[in-house]
Parts: sequence; structure tokens; C-alpha cells
Amino acid sequence: MSQLWSYGLVRTVGKAVFFILLLLPGISPGWEVTRIIDGDTIAVVDADGARERVRLYGIDSPERWEPCWRQARDFARAMVGGKKVKLKKKGRGKYGRLLAFVLVEDQDGRLRSLNLELVRAGLARVYSNDFAPDSRRTREKYQRAEIEATAGRRGVHGGGCRD
Repeated sequence: MSQLWSYGLVRTVGKAVFFILLLLPGISPGWEVTRIIDGDTIAVVDADGARERVRLYGIDSPERWEPCWRQARDFARAMVGGKKVKLKKKGRGKYGRLLAFVLVEDQDGRLRSLNLELVRAGLARVYSNDFAPDSRRTREKYQRAEIEATAGRRGVHGGGCRD
């Protein structure tokens, strides 16, 4: 009897933890990437068909007329194109786009941030203004990644982009 009770308790606690994780502030599961606009803007749709244009929060990748924009777009496409992602929402930008950290599961089941990986690859810079990553720990992680990309002369930091 106690084994059945403990099994039932574990299932109940497990379900509760699952639902609490779903309701964590700002994290939205279950978006599918439908289009990569450029390195820091993607289009997504949820299971109910709701569509959003998402601007990657905390970073700035090259625009179409700047060197490395194709590499940034292609990098984002390879990492999240057509995949399911989670969004850590941070609000809306001045053009109405959703501002978010975009998280995708890698082959080992770990969540990776598209935002951070673009910075590591030298294909985006970290904002230092109102759109900078808001937690100190996150901001420092992004700044370290940008310093390493600069030192390695990757992407926009002198790595020789194709365009």
C-alpha cells in the first residue's frame, strides 16, 4: 500500500512541477520557426496557429546592406529553421515585434540560445543600451562571448564574411 501511495505522490508532484515550469514567467513552449528574416528576426507559429515575428532580444546582427548579414541569417536558419523553439519573452519592440531569447534543444537535449550562439560566432553584437540582456549574469555571459569573438576575429569582428 505504501508503494502505491508513494508512486501516486510522485506522479502528482511530477505533474505539478511540469505545470509550474510551463507557467514560469516569460517562457513559452511550442513555437515552430517558419521563416528566418535575418540574423536577429524570425517568424514563428504556435500549435493554435498564432503567428509572431520575433526580434532576438539583447543582440544586433548585421542588416541586409552590412557585411556578414547573409552569414548571420544562414547561421540562424541552420540552428532553428523549421524547428520547435521556446521563447523567453521580454516584451515588444518599437515595431511591434515580440522581443525574446530563442531557445532550441540540441541533440543532447540541452537548451541553447540562438541569441548567444550568434554572438559567439561573431555574427551579432551585444546591446549595451535599454535592449541589453537584463540580468547581470546573462549580460556578462554575452559580453564574454563577444570579447572571445572579437579576439578570434570571427564574423563582424574581422573574420572575412562573404558579402
